Amino acid sequence: MTAIQNLLSNLWPGGRGRWAVVFVVAAYFFVLEPVFLHSSRVPDELWYLQLAQEKLPNQTVGELFGAIMSETNRLGYGALYWNLYSSMVFLDGKDALFGMRLMCLCMMAFVGWLISVAGVRRQSSFAELAAFLWFTLPVAWWSGKVTGPEVLSVVLAVAGAAILSGASNYRWDATAFGFIGLSIGVKFNAAPIAIFAFILWRPHTVKAAAGALAALAAGFAAANPFVLWNPGGYLAAVASMSQPPKLTWAFVGEIFSNSNWEWDGVLSGGLLQWSLPFLG
Repeated sequence: MTAIQNLLSNLWPGGRGRWAVVFVVAAYFFVLEPVFLHSSRVPDELWYLQLAQEKLPNQTVGELFGAIMSETNRLGYGALYWNLYSSMVFLDGKDALFGMRLMCLCMMAFVGWLISVAGVRRQSSFAELAAFLWFTLPVAWWSGKVTGPEVLSVVLAVAGAAILSGASNYRWDATAFGFIGLSIGVKFNAAPIAIFAFILWRPHTVKAAAGALAALAAGFAAANPFVLWNPGGYLAAVASMSQPPKLTWAFVGEIFSNSNWEWDGVLSGGLLQWSLPFLG
């Protein structure tokens, strides 16, 4: 009971501006709800839905159990993502895509709240302002393949950073790095977040750093249990879906800014387009 109370107190921190954050989060949810639940579908969403439905043609408990136990990182995405989608197919059937969209909308809104939690835990006077800033960024209004693994990966990473922002405590530090490990396990390109977390945390002993790395590994394995007995299969799936970049200045420039449009009509963009475009 004490652990649950501690968790709730961490998710509902004090602060004069928390009700303003609640209002903004709720407003964001209701403004975006018609967009997320619109009947139009991005091609990749249909693909992911089909892949999730393939393992549960009859939506039985046995099929769900079998899907979870045999799941791999198909398309390079973590087994946790596919297990979540399989569970949605089991619950909602043909409406699983809209169930996933609603869940992803909740996670997108929750990111803003978690940012305010991180600010309060760091005793920052800009906690609410930081949360409001999230809702001004173009990435918060992204409407591409919203049922893909990206949203799940982001909310897990931000949850880890929020927990890590408070006073250092072995149990909570391990939990934070476990969340970040889950984020990386869902989509491997979240790996740089671990570097940010170590900079934020600044371990003072080798033992503490080793514990954080162990928690990262545990979180990663929890998102992809099969990696414990088939690491080669995991790496093969990742390699099949990506190509080593050509490390040139032009490539680095594209990371920060580009106007490339993908095959399904979604802007690729760089960090300046999706984070702080006014600087550009």
